[in-house]
Amino acid sequence: MSADGRSRAHLGGRSVPVGVLARLAEATLAVHGQNDQLRLLRPAEQRALLDRFAGDAVAGPLERYRAVRAEWQRVAAELVERRDGARRLAQEADLLRHGLTEIGAVDPQPAEDTELVDLARRLAAADDLREVATAAQAALVGADEPDPDVPAALALIGDARHRLAAAGDPELSGMDARLGEALALLGDVGTELTAYLDRLDADPERLARCSPGRPS
Repeated sequence: MSADGRSRAHLGGRSVPVGVLARLAEATLAVHGQNDQLRLLRPAEQRALLDRFAGDAVAGPLERYRAVRAEWQRVAAELVERRDGARRLAQEADLLRHGLTEIGAVDPQPAEDTELVDLARRLAAADDLREVATAAQAALVGADEPDPDVPAALALIGDARHRLAAAGDPELSGMDARLGEALALLGDVGTELTAYLDRLDADPERLARCSPGRPS
């Protein structure tokens, strides 16, 4: 006990709770005082004295009882553990069923995650992609404010076809047909670029929904 009234319990050189020290002291210490043999007031000591007094007639059944009781305690503890484990498994099963229900409501499709990643990357780089697509579209079909010094590809091919057709040469006319095919192909590409620009969206909310690791 220290000067401030606090006490510390030590056992074998190590600090222990007072309750542990009290339990061990019951079996090893006899307190003698004004009320002599206070140990006899403890129920456990009373039972031990009676068992010793009864002798061998009680010792055998007592040993068997202790063995059966120890086995019962082991089985009871195992039952509690199994019940707790069953409850944990039931909770995990409910959680998994809830997750499956949410997944079913989303109805994910094969390779959808890859498509969402690609879409997220496209939305994140929307400004750069718009600049590239707009420049390519202008090169094919012409800009909204065309530059006369920089004619579009369709206009150049159209002019080339006009010149070949005006030449009146069969060989050049054959080239004109091939240029017509190229003109149609470039026209399709120009239409696709227009649709691409219409779909391109730099909306931050849509980007957040499509980003990996976030719900869409």
